Amino acid sequence: MKKKIRNLIYPLGLMGLLTMLTISCTKDTTGDAKNLTGTTWKFSDTNNGVNLVETIKFTSSTVFSGNDVYTGESNSQLSLSGNYSYNPPNINIVINNETYTGTISGAAMCLTTKLWDVNVYIKQQ
Repeated sequence: MKKKIRNLIYPLGLMGLLTMLTISCTKDTTGDAKNLTGTTWKFSDTNNGVNLVETIKFTSSTVFSGNDVYTGESNSQLSLSGNYSYNPPNINIVINNETYTGTISGAAMCLTTKLWDVNVYIKQQ
């Protein structure tokens, strides 16, 4: 009897895992506008006592501006500007001749950095 139950648990667990992965990775295109002009996105991070808030505003169909604000042990601000291309859901952003690639799904923009970190930006209302 225990062997029968164990033989059922593994397939059911695998089916449940596959179902969760399929649902969580399904492409969600709601909220993906073909034009990002006028939208603002924010990313926040804390590292070694320094807080970073990065804001990106898409000012046209190919240009963005923004800033990095550092607070904590050091306080400073850095202006950002550059170009981007957006072919939903894929986005490429060029900052200081560095290209960052990512995707936008709903109110989340995930960009991969040059160090292979993934930064998640949240669309501001």
